[in-house]
Amino acid sequence: MKLRNFIILGLFMSIILSACSKKEEVAPASLVGKWTIQGLGTTTNVKSYDVSSTELTAYAQKDTSYLDFAEYVSTIAYEFKSDGTYTATADADNGTWALGADNKTLTLTSKVYTLTEVFEVQDLAANSVKLAYPKTFTVSGGVPSTTSIDFFYYILSLLPLELKASTLEAAQTTTFRGYYALKR
Repeated sequence: MKLRNFIILGLFMSIILSACSKKEEVAPASLVGKWTIQGLGTTTNVKSYDVSSTELTAYAQKDTSYLDFAEYVSTIAYEFKSDGTYTATADADNGTWALGADNKTLTLTSKVYTLTEVFEVQDLAANSVKLAYPKTFTVSGGVPSTTSIDFFYYILSLLPLELKASTLEAAQTTTFRGYYALKR
């Protein structure tokens, strides 16, 4: 009887120990796949502001000076393919992409615009990601005049700030950097 209990106890312990073996590793989130715009955001030295594409469209219906930007933003979509190529619908763009080894930078090399951009990857999750624009702007620096792409990112960075920041927060802002909020 003792031998039988000892064997049952041994079997029971081996089952428990095998159940406690090392856990399966969860694969890190991947950019591969189709992503659509969820909204725009701006991070300032004061705080962050998010504007959904729905909010931007509703605002543009009240103030038509935002209509072109709202229409453009609503068409932003990327498809990152596993072969290292991408397509972007808003600009009818395509090219190659590479995620940095640390998963913190995304380099897009356009075949259409002969342009290479490096975005900061923020908050990469299974179904959402934020891609920070390549440049941080200063309030004292004024409107950038170097390239049209800098001007474009400047305007997109200002939209959430203009729509969401209080007068005091806007007055305290010295630096700002925008980002796309994308979802699967």
